[in-house]
Amino acid sequence: MINSFSYILFLTLLSSQPLSHEEARIALERNAFLTTISSLAQKPDQYFLFDIREKKILLMSRGIVLREWSADQVRFTGDPVPVQPLPLVRKSIQFSELRHNISFDDDSVDNTGANKADEDKTQDNKKEDKFELDALEIDDMPTGYILFFNDGISIQIRAQRKGLGSTLKNAVHSFIWYACYPIRAIWSSLKNSTFTSIDISFKDEKEAQALFWASPEEISCVLLFPESGDREAFQY
Repeated sequence: MINSFSYILFLTLLSSQPLSHEEARIALERNAFLTTISSLAQKPDQYFLFDIREKKILLMSRGIVLREWSADQVRFTGDPVPVQPLPLVRKSIQFSELRHNISFDDDSVDNTGANKADEDKTQDNKKEDKFELDALEIDDMPTGYILFFNDGISIQIRAQRKGLGSTLKNAVHSFIWYACYPIRAIWSSLKNSTFTSIDISFKDEKEAQALFWASPEEISCVLLFPESGDREAFQY
């Protein structure tokens, strides 16, 4: 957890020494980083820190790292995001799409011919389906999905699979990344809106699945971009 005395000492030294334009910018970002992380650490809720430059994702609570992911590739396009808590709005995969073992009977029911035994059986089947739905584990989670935030910010998570199908998907993804996203960034700039897309990939698909499992909607996320200057000034 961030030491309050060190934080106060840092602000005191900052105000007592003249700084260059670049040093002042880094100092302001450092101040925003400390303030953000400190405010999140004071709450019992879990939160994420996405360190784009270090290719790390940290799940934290009370300033303590609960889980760390090391990505194999991280890149971004569009506008850098200020250091601030960003609530996760939604994920591209809906929970209903993960029900691999659930099968509902789509046939219409004739109420006039149904008897009580059939109704009881239907209710029992629904209870079994609900149990299977609640019993989903990490292995049932998707290996490719998108995390959506406000202000046009999104993070695409994917696993680096092999095979012909994966090669075609990677080709389509590369085309969208290098051809479509730059056009979208220019269009957003012309409309005075923001657009930020982050691409994170793992060689181990279980890492992507575990990240999906650990990221409920509304969880706060902090994005730390490479432009944040000297990394030693942003220790967490």
